[in-house]
Order: sequence, then structure tokens, then C-alpha cells
Amino acid sequence: MFRNNGNVEILHPQDYALWRCNLEARGYDRGYYSEYIRLIPRNPQLSLEAQIQKEYPQAEINRYSQGLLSGYIVINKDALILPEFIGNHPTMKNK
Repeated sequence: MFRNNGNVEILHPQDYALWRCNLEARGYDRGYYSEYIRLIPRNPQLSLEAQIQKEYPQAEINRYSQGLLSGYIVINKDALILPEFIGNHPTMKNK
């Protein structure tokens, strides 16, 4: 699902059905689960970990790797934000 800010939101099919149901005023006021994909410009002067530490100074940063996916799980302790995964884009080296 495309968002107004340019992000792409990936919904589980059942969550999408619930979202559509709520939009059409047929459902109940329950939440849903989604994931956001956002491209962030890379700072070539810093390692990815150093850039994350600079942008999220109060966060817990943990290295993560599974298959071709590698990067960091960022847990922001100062806000009610779910953990984020930050990694290098496989084809866009500056994102």
C-alpha cells in the first residue's frame, strides 16, 4: 500500500482486509500490523553502525544477519517506537 509520504507499507492479507473493512465502516476499531520500507541516504564518511549511533543516540543497536539480509536492529528506548531494521540496500549503495 503506498503512503502519502512516499513509503510503501506491507500488510498481511488479513490486516489489509481489516483495513478495508474499517475504511468502509464495516469493521471495529481494532489495530493492525504493518511494516514500513523507507530509503535513507547513506553518509559515506561513516560506517552504517556509526551513522545509526549518530541518528539514534539513545537506542540499543544490535547486529543482525539472516541469509542475504544483514544490518542492525535498532531499539529506541526514549520513544514508543517498535524496533527497526536498518541495513544497506542491495543495489543502491548510497541508501
